[in-house]
Amino acid sequence: MINKFFIGSCCIALIFVMGCYLISQHYVIQISSSMPRGLYKKIPISKPIERGQLVLIHLPEEIKQLMLSRKWIPKYLTYHLMKPVAAIQGDHVRVNLDGVYINGEYQGAVKRLDRQGIALPQLKWNAIIEKDMFFVLGNFANSFDSRYFGPVHLKDIVCVVE
Repeated sequence: MINKFFIGSCCIALIFVMGCYLISQHYVIQISSSMPRGLYKKIPISKPIERGQLVLIHLPEEIKQLMLSRKWIPKYLTYHLMKPVAAIQGDHVRVNLDGVYINGEYQGAVKRLDRQGIALPQLKWNAIIEKDMFFVLGNFANSFDSRYFGPVHLKDIVCVVE
């Protein structure tokens, strides 16, 4: 005979899992320290993405593997990067060991090592952002963003978040 408590517990667990799935269709939980932690609403891209908007980005496989190898992200989650857009089509971006410059204005440092003392990818880039490309740049000193992996393409942006 099946215990009523067991059946009730299974029902509660199922409802919880279904609720989490439904919430994840419209919201994302920001868990890393590179952005303010919390629950953000996903907004489908229906108009041009602007500077300052937060976007959710698919991780390119090589970047995902680097982040997993350094234990920056957990293996068991579907993970995207959430970053603010700093440069859009027509903006001039220069990245070198001196820092990040957008349209001639200094935006932040480029670190050589991560917090574990391991070398970070060193991007040297000097170009105008092209159509459907975006340079994402976090405000947090240890933000892993376009200064290390370059601009992202519109097709790799999942949605805007707020």
